[in-house]
Amino acid sequence: MKKLLLLLTILCSITSFAQLGTKLVINEVDYDQPGQDSAEFIELKNIDTAKIDLNGWKVKLINGSNGLFYDSITLPSYLLDTGKYFVICGDSTKVKNCNYQASKNSNLIQNGAPDAIALYHQNGTLMDAVSYEGNVIAYVEGTGVTSNDLGSNADEGISRYPDGTDTDNNNNDFSLRCTTPGAKNIAANTGCNLITTTKTQINNIQTEIYPNPFTNKINYSGTTMVKQIIVYDVLGSVVKKSNPQNNSGELEINHIPSGIYFISIETEHTTFSKKLIKE
Repeated sequence: MKKLLLLLTILCSITSFAQLGTKLVINEVDYDQPGQDSAEFIELKNIDTAKIDLNGWKVKLINGSNGLFYDSITLPSYLLDTGKYFVICGDSTKVKNCNYQASKNSNLIQNGAPDAIALYHQNGTLMDAVSYEGNVIAYVEGTGVTSNDLGSNADEGISRYPDGTDTDNNNNDFSLRCTTPGAKNIAANTGCNLITTTKTQINNIQTEIYPNPFTNKINYSGTTMVKQIIVYDVLGSVVKKSNPQNNSGELEINHIPSGIYFISIETEHTTFSKKLIKE
C-alpha cells in the first residue's frame, strides 16, 4: 500500500510538472573520480523557451538503499536564460564553470548501485529525476542509467546526449560521456582528460572571496576581471550589488544583520555562487 501511495504521488507530481510548463532538467552528473571525489558536479539546463528563476528550487540526493534523502541543496536567486546551464559543485576550484558551491567540498554525491538525484520546483513539485546504476523506484524515469561513471577515469560522467534530450527514460537519455560542465554535452567518451579543462587552468580563472564568515566587508581577488557582485539574503532579496570591473578589491556590507547570505560573482569567464556568513 505504501509503495502504491508513493507511486501515485510521483504520478501526480509529473502531472503538475506538465501543467507548470517549466522545463529545467538535470543535464549532466559527475559523481565519481579517481581517488577522493572532490570534482563532483550536477549540471542543470533550461530547455524552456523562457528564463527561469532558480530561487527556492531544490536538488535532493537520494540513497538508493532506503529511498531517503541524504542531502538537499537549495538554489539561490539566479535568472537562468533559455538554453543555458547552472552547475552545482563541491569545490569550485576543481570544476569549470561552477555556479554554486555546495557545503561539502568532497564526496558530495554518492556513487550509486543505485542512487538518485531529484529536482524540485520552488512549490515542492518533483520536476525531474535521474536514477543511476540501477532503479531507485520513486525517482526513476523509465529505466535507470546503466552506464556507470567509472571512478578510475577522470573527467567522465553521465550526460544527456544529444544535449538536453528528455524522453522520460533515464537509460535512453543518459550515457557515459566526457564531462563538459557549463557547456554543451558531447559524444566523446574516451580521451576525456585531453578534452576538458585541467585543474591548473581552472585555478587560474578562480576568484577567491574572503573572509568568510565576515563582519563588515569582504575581499575578492583573482586573475580575471570581476564584472558583477550580487549578495542575496535567504529569501532571494538583493541586499548588495556592485559592478567593480576589476580583478580584486573590497566590498562593504555593514548594513545587514548577522546571518546566512549568498553571493553571486560574475567574471569574464563564468558566474558562480557560494554561501556567506555575516557575524
